Amino acid sequence: MHIETLDEKTIKLVLSSRDMAGLGITYEEMDYQNPQTRRVVRQLLEEIRIQTGVDCSSGKLFIEAFPYADGGCILYLNLLEQTGRNASKHSFDTPLIFAFPEAETLAQLCCRLNRHFGHAILKTSLYSHQGQYLLLVYTYFRMDREIRRLLEEYGQFYGKGAVCSAAVKEHGTLLLEEDAMQQFARYLSPPGEAPS
Repeated sequence: MHIETLDEKTIKLVLSSRDMAGLGITYEEMDYQNPQTRRVVRQLLEEIRIQTGVDCSSGKLFIEAFPYADGGCILYLNLLEQTGRNASKHSFDTPLIFAFPEAETLAQLCCRLNRHFGHAILKTSLYSHQGQYLLLVYTYFRMDREIRRLLEEYGQFYGKGAVCSAAVKEHGTLLLEEDAMQQFARYLSPPGEAPS
């Protein structure tokens, strides 16, 4: 079991197939309506509290699960902010936007993003504007430092958030609206960088 604090409200939890067997659950069986899943989540929340000091049981929690290698699972746990009487989930409309001068560089990035972080990315869109490609990357948590580091290896930070993305959508030319990362990696990947 590997626990990583991504920010003050987001925890990434990687469970191997051995961890899953020890918990007595499989990815396919995970369903919060299932009492076994609720038991496992309570157990994991306690382990997170012990290892990180973060108490995820003190408020509303958004949990997203993704399959991982050989029967494992990756969980992202996000504490929801409270505003007045209602909890408001972090907006999904806050993408990171990076600029790329050429298609080959973007293709290399998309292959690596897809291979290493495909499970953590909700949506990607691709625009062109003033001779460069603009990739909008949406994740459900505020920031995954590893994803940003990878983006910075290949491109230049252009901006983030709903306002910046609205400007890109207004002034740029839409190339790929949905699954841009996967499509670009699939069709334009250079030799030896085929997406997995």
